[in-house]
Amino acid sequence: MAQTQDLLRPVAHAQAASWRGVAGTESLTASEQELFERFEFGELQAAVYMSVLNLRNMPSGVDAEQRAMAVGVECISGVAGDETRLTRAVEERLRRLDEAERRYQWLSGQWTEPHMEMLVKTWACGLTVVVPALARAKTGGVMMFTHEYHGDEYYPAPDDQTDEWKLETQLMFTLMIRSICRAYPASVTRGIVSFSYMADFDHDKYDHDTKQRNAEIGQLVPFKLVRMICVAPDERMKGFLIDMGPRMMRRWGVSVYDDAPTALEGESTTISDGVPTWCGGTHRVDVRACLQHLFRTEPDALELCESAWRRLEAAGQLPHPAHME
Repeated sequence: MAQTQDLLRPVAHAQAASWRGVAGTESLTASEQELFERFEFGELQAAVYMSVLNLRNMPSGVDAEQRAMAVGVECISGVAGDETRLTRAVEERLRRLDEAERRYQWLSGQWTEPHMEMLVKTWACGLTVVVPALARAKTGGVMMFTHEYHGDEYYPAPDDQTDEWKLETQLMFTLMIRSICRAYPASVTRGIVSFSYMADFDHDKYDHDTKQRNAEIGQLVPFKLVRMICVAPDERMKGFLIDMGPRMMRRWGVSVYDDAPTALEGESTTISDGVPTWCGGTHRVDVRACLQHLFRTEPDALELCESAWRRLEAAGQLPHPAHME
């Protein structure tokens, strides 16, 4: 398939001029100033944040970090002059926090052994991995690499996908997003650039209902895909992507390539430092080290992760699919 880069416009980002000097920021607490620095706020984000402080009757879970995350994700495509619209969008997102908590435990959820085992198996198979050395896209967002693989060692057959498994998978994914937001703050303020190698995509296991369930999470938590780089899709997936049409592909930042080298050439203004071997590139990656980096600021989660890795490895249950060799 011919690559569709010519159909895409660059994702707009608010230019990160210094937030210092924006009216009202001199009264920020030290912890709020730290959040501004961590999330790389510019003038636009700072102005919207100060406006959001005036909102009343917010959900009980709205603290400085949640406020900063909501501002960051809503301002990804914002520009100067959008402050009023963006403030409304942030308010709507913050008012959905109660639903995010009720459905996905966004605020109160904690990593558990079962959820951590699910994450370790998922990353060991090369799905939704953030690689520290490859993490920052040239556009400012955070690269997430996926080899679309749904092997039996971690992903059950359709008849075995119980309602409980579906819920626990969503909870694990939500916990992963929260940890990524904390470990890679640019994922919040600049968004996620997804690089997906799709040759092994299983349409039966990962069906439309699964896509819909997972898409709903992004409406409630600060996780926004700004680019979707699709590599080596099969004919069925190609048909789906073609049916989207140029307008929708531009809207969702979708580009399609036959192989990784073509993708690297076409995405030279996006990808900074290469692609892992499991996505068709040449960069060899230690997935365990990626997990350790993810949890470097969450000591309890890091301990659970290390324990889960050792336990699965000792029991012969740590996946080793061929594409991860």
